[in-house]
Amino acid sequence: MKIILLITFLLFQSISIGCNFSSKPAWATVYQVNSEDSFIIDMRFENPTHGFALTQYELLETSNGGKTWDARIKMEDHPLSTFESFAFYGFNHMWIMGSQMTEPDEKWYGVIWRTSDLGQNWNKLSNPIAQYLFSAQFCSQNIGWIVGEIRSTNRISDSVILRTINGGQTWTEQKRDHSGKLLRDIAYFNCDEILALRSDGAILETRNSGRNWTQRDINAASSFNRIRIFENEAWVLGSKGIVFKSIDRGVTWERVFIKTTETLTDISMLGKLGWIVGSNGIILSTLNGGNSWNIEKSGTLNALTCLCATNASVWAGGNNSCILRLTLK
Repeated sequence: MKIILLITFLLFQSISIGCNFSSKPAWATVYQVNSEDSFIIDMRFENPTHGFALTQYELLETSNGGKTWDARIKMEDHPLSTFESFAFYGFNHMWIMGSQMTEPDEKWYGVIWRTSDLGQNWNKLSNPIAQYLFSAQFCSQNIGWIVGEIRSTNRISDSVILRTINGGQTWTEQKRDHSGKLLRDIAYFNCDEILALRSDGAILETRNSGRNWTQRDINAASSFNRIRIFENEAWVLGSKGIVFKSIDRGVTWERVFIKTTETLTDISMLGKLGWIVGSNGIILSTLNGGNSWNIEKSGTLNALTCLCATNASVWAGGNNSCILRLTLK
């Protein structure tokens, strides 16, 4: 009888241990304001506890892993302004891109705020050429690029790529696009190799720090939102579940087929691990470098707009300023 009880106990322990090893971490909502007018534009974490999240109205900061969030910059600090994106070099150097309306003519112009001390002090930088600034990247604390929009008096819009070599104090126009399509995003391999994504899937690329730009077309009937670079790989995402990947630094692109028709908005990769977010709270994950993707339960129907991954946690943000966290370890 004792032998039978011992075997039963060991079997139970084995099953319990097996269940613990096979259990999958779940996404948890750690912040939400339930305001349809507010959404998370982008996020950045230095470590599992300290991070920033940007909405169109404020810059949020957490120092306890997302349990609480404090507004570092609020809209009332910069009246008649909206925030569009932010960029980092390291973690101390941060730039916030936005638009500000002048009075009494009620015209909009692009504006940039910079901090070099984790947001303790901010400098308002020179007004770039573009009225709207959509995305920026800095490959050093001095050299960076912005993609934005220039609107003329007859409401015809051009997209533009701007470059700075002095940390954003001044900007030079490097490329103007007259296609009528918006340049949505920009990413870099290094300070010489930069890729800019147009909404119709065209990739504008430079291999000499922007002195010359060439265009590559991804022939897909979709609207594109985001370009991300991870080591030598580049990824672009769009509507109708469209994903393309380049493994040769943007020279050639191959379609990645994913079983969804949702609009996909951001991707983050940690080696072979990866995540994609999009509309209606969709989150997809991969364990094999993006060769196959599985849908995960996000626990929300809010459209998710951005991702940030560290070795310990993955963060997703979206509408109603919801912030989700997946704990990896």
